[in-house]
Amino acid sequence: MKTLFSCVTTNRGVKQMIVDKCIIVEGRSDKLNIAPIFAEDVKIICTNGTISEDALLDLLEPFEECKLYTLFDADNSGEKLRKLTKRIYSEAVHLFIPRTYIEVANAPKKVLANLLSDAKFSVHKQYLSSTLEM
Repeated sequence: MKTLFSCVTTNRGVKQMIVDKCIIVEGRSDKLNIAPIFAEDVKIICTNGTISEDALLDLLEPFEECKLYTLFDADNSGEKLRKLTKRIYSEAVHLFIPRTYIEVANAPKKVLANLLSDAKFSVHKQYLSSTLEM
């Protein structure tokens, strides 16, 4: 398994972590729903809802060297964010939750785990289990 963080030492001798994968979500509740699913370290970035182009650029600037993924709600707000992200970061990989659940925060962990696993994230196997309570 590839390590998602690598250490670099700055000119002041301080070790700093560099993230290789980042996933962008809309809000804190989305982050809280997906965070326990990962079996690897992944930086989860929240846009906190609707965001301007400049604000998105500022938010993602520290992570421009990362492989970027998006996981937005299946609603108008999510689509606006997806279009904005596609325009600014065309290389980002866009993940889509089934429209049935509308919001990432409301999607069952099993559904999210399968989606993330298909996107080559390492996920905890318990969330892929068919016996998981939804």
